Amino acid sequence: MQLILQSFNNSIGNIALPTYERYSDAARVQDYLCIYIMWILWFVQLFIMQIILLNFLIAVISQTYQRVISSQTNYTYKDKAEMNEECQLILNTLYYKGEVKMIVFTYDKSIFQSAGDALGGMVDSIKSIVNGSNSTVRAKIDKFQKSFDHTLIGIKKTQTEMNQ
Repeated sequence: MQLILQSFNNSIGNIALPTYERYSDAARVQDYLCIYIMWILWFVQLFIMQIILLNFLIAVISQTYQRVISSQTNYTYKDKAEMNEECQLILNTLYYKGEVKMIVFTYDKSIFQSAGDALGGMVDSIKSIVNGSNSTVRAKIDKFQKSFDHTLIGIKKTQTEMNQ
């Protein structure tokens, strides 16, 4: 049992040479065998601990990479907004123009095609909502235009009847 505890103690960072008090004369083969088993267990535990810690490190780095990639589009828009603000300040200073009332964002469509993240889907859903509301507004305008045309024809008809 002491053999296993000593090996485990070494594997968790308390690296020290094993004590051979019991095996000081080490005349028997069994004593040498215990010493070799202790060293073999220490190397095996050290190797397994290395694998576990490297897997943990890979998992943490992968998680951080995914978080950065998912917020890439947000940072892109943030940088573009800052550049637009700087441009507005420069133009305002140089040409003494009034306040800028519009900021335009442009993007490369390949960002959303290659990334496949949630923000690309959100932009597509916003586009579909805007297109849907545009078609609704257009239908209302067409309906109002027809009603207006019908009323205008009625007014013209009434005017021609009054003139006769």
